[in-house]
Amino acid sequence: MRFSSLFRRVFVPAGVLSVLLAVAACQSGSQTAGQEDDFESDIVLEPVDPDAARQRDVAKDVEALAGELQAELSQQPQTAPAPAAEIDRDVRWLVLPRPKPTVVTPAPAAGIAQAPMRLEPDVAAGETTIHPVKAEPAVLRPEMVAPSPVASDRAALLHDLRASIRDSEGDPLARGGAMALLAAIDPATPFDPAAMPELSAPQQQRLAQYQKLVQVLSQQLAREDAPLDLASIQARYDDLLGHRPIGIRTVKLVRGVSSFGVYDEFGDNRFLAGQSNSMIVYVELDDFQSQESADGRHVVKLAQEVELYTDPSGTLVWAQPREELLDESRNRRRDFFVRQLIKLPANLSVGEYLIKVRVFDVNAGTVAERSVPIVLVADQRMVREK
Repeated sequence: MRFSSLFRRVFVPAGVLSVLLAVAACQSGSQTAGQEDDFESDIVLEPVDPDAARQRDVAKDVEALAGELQAELSQQPQTAPAPAAEIDRDVRWLVLPRPKPTVVTPAPAAGIAQAPMRLEPDVAAGETTIHPVKAEPAVLRPEMVAPSPVASDRAALLHDLRASIRDSEGDPLARGGAMALLAAIDPATPFDPAAMPELSAPQQQRLAQYQKLVQVLSQQLAREDAPLDLASIQARYDDLLGHRPIGIRTVKLVRGVSSFGVYDEFGDNRFLAGQSNSMIVYVELDDFQSQESADGRHVVKLAQEVELYTDPSGTLVWAQPREELLDESRNRRRDFFVRQLIKLPANLSVGEYLIKVRVFDVNAGTVAERSVPIVLVADQRMVREK
């Protein structure tokens, strides 16, 4: 049938079908009434309207389709509607994709870690469920503080540094040292250690010496092409450290001395008893004081004594008279050695002895001493030359 084949291709809802049937019935009645009126009246010739003719053809088709539909429905048994699985396979269903879950993270309050919630649609139940998500530890970032403006002017910056050091707490001597460094940077603003009453007089003196050393170093470094004046730096350094007492670095019994550190030493300090034994006492000194004379020369004044004691009783058996030493140099000496010839008497008996060397620093008023052991033997074969 023409209508049944159309019904299989087009799915027509039941409500729409009822409307079509009603329209077809009304159209059929109106056409029948018009025909009766035409038979009773005279025949009148009017021009043909194409749209009206087309409407009449459509009405006839609708009426025919309605009749076929009614006949087909009357022949079908009244049964329950088929389940969704038995619907004609020609019908195509539109399946929408499942929406993706939306993650909503509320903004936490400052300093409080809140658990973010995730909203997921429940397709089966048609409801929205809330699933908590494991909270991550809150990271508290330190508040960024804008740096305070710093004076670009050099003088103002140095002034602020001085004020900061002066008003700070801590060791007064350390604060004074920082002020001395600033004075070396800015010579136009000197620093007076006496302006710090919390320092003792010796501390103020040491601080003044430190300031001089820093100033000399700063001036020397400012000379790019000139070499460093080590003498002036060493002098300020010695002033800062103070006049340490003189010290004896080395004492040797030798046959001869060529220069500082170059000498011919005896083998094991064994000598033959019963005869006179001559030797040179070689001494290297540390921390000797040098004084500057009126003509710019550096003067070192020393005195030395040599004594012989028995070992281990410590009895004095011989002594060399004290000898004075005066040394002048245009440059300040860094190394100093003393050589003195002594002659031990022949009346010394066999045994062990100590030669004690004592050196005096006349300029500083200090003294140092050291001892060298020797042995007097009766047999020449016991003496080792080298």
